[in-house]
Amino acid sequence: LFEDFSGTLGDIGDGCEDITFMFKRVNINPMTTSKITEYANKIHDAYPQASIELAKHIVTVANDVGADPGILADLINFESGQTFRADIRNKTVVNGVQASATGLIQFTSSTAKEFGTTTEKLAAMTPENQMDIYVRKYFVNISKNQKKKLSLESDLYMAVFQRAAIGKGLDYKFSERVAAWNSSRRVSDYVISVRKYSNLGPLISERIDYLNCNPVG
Repeated sequence: LFEDFSGTLGDIGDGCEDITFMFKRVNINPMTTSKITEYANKIHDAYPQASIELAKHIVTVANDVGADPGILADLINFESGQTFRADIRNKTVVNGVQASATGLIQFTSSTAKEFGTTTEKLAAMTPENQMDIYVRKYFVNISKNQKKKLSLESDLYMAVFQRAAIGKGLDYKFSERVAAWNSSRRVSDYVISVRKYSNLGPLISERIDYLNCNPVG
């Protein structure tokens, strides 16, 4: 089963004339044990700080919501500050307020409460258990509420950073309140930021000129 997405955005600034993208995903479901191991090894090779067990959970969580495991690994790498730690905390301060975001996908205090836990309890977990229990629950819940798979790279990323932006496209602009906590002003900025720190990229998908930034001049 192939899912194809394509489109073009206009000028996004920052030296980029336009963005063109195409994304083709091969849906492998159910995921076989051999495939889980194969993709987990690739994740571990790209990110040695992620254990093989953690990498296997990343693969199966991605499969649960129709995402590419390599793309999910890249997202966790970015959100956790390249640590893959369950106790990593966001040190950002905005208007005197310390961020509460904690863990692999930076659960905020309110999000942790939504899923029946606290950031303190999340920080005390192993990365493997946090991924298998709460990160899995989080993404499955988002996919269910959106009534769609998180196959698009930008949708998977927005499931973590700004749920209201899921399905809105790369040109969707964040509110000033949201943008204050991150240098990203729109979805495309966030995708570029994740890519900047990526060691992996898609494992199942064929990415063709997806978010291809053409410099002006």
